Amino acid sequence: MTAHHGVSFGRRLVTSAVGRLREALLVAPSPEIERAAPLIGEPGALFERALEQHAALRRLLEYFGVKTTVVESHANDPYEAALSDTALVFEDGAALMRPTPLSRRAEVDRIETEFAALDVPLCGHIAAPGLLDGNDILLAGET
Repeated sequence: MTAHHGVSFGRRLVTSAVGRLREALLVAPSPEIERAAPLIGEPGALFERALEQHAALRRLLEYFGVKTTVVESHANDPYEAALSDTALVFEDGAALMRPTPLSRRAEVDRIETEFAALDVPLCGHIAAPGLLDGNDILLAGET
């Protein structure tokens, strides 16, 4: 039997040229989260619990030295806190998405404004008539 040091369970799917996470932009949950339809057999979202979970995430990030910026929710969309639908951040800047739901498209403009305030460069965007939600992105190997 051979001893294995640094055991690996396959290729790392995501590697980063920028190093460790330094900064995170978070959108605080809004009371509208309680309007989100739960999956069959799951309980509905509770605003107070969402606030607790959001605070726990922020504390965890800050514990590991990540600077966090929280912007308040101001839309009537229960999913506004799902910031990954609006942009993907790469080494050279952020690419803005064009979400499928019409109700979410204004969020992209808002995030673009927040990125400008944080001095995050834009490296691209999805233009009409294209549609792309950030959670539609999948990394497979190097593609």
